[in-house]
Amino acid sequence: MQTYRHTTETAFDVRLINELSKVSIIYAHQGDDRYLYDAAVQAGAKGIVVATAGGYTISKQAEAGIHDALKGGFRHTVISTQYGNC
Repeated sequence: MQTYRHTTETAFDVRLINELSKVSIIYAHQGDDRYLYDAAVQAGAKGIVVATAGGYTISKQAEAGIHDALKGGFRHTVISTQYGNC
């Protein structure tokens, strides 16, 4: 029987984890500014997920905010995209 990593058969063991890190999800848009990224850092987030419309496109201002967040100690930054029908 085939198992999948996102089921109870996952290699990720949460039994020893007492607390998960705070992660912010930011929906990127045309003309996106960096203030949401700065706010995530100030709020104590340890990572961000950037959801983009397509092609992983983000504004230069958002890119600068992500870059500064990574310099400031973010553990993880994930950029996600959606192609095709939503």
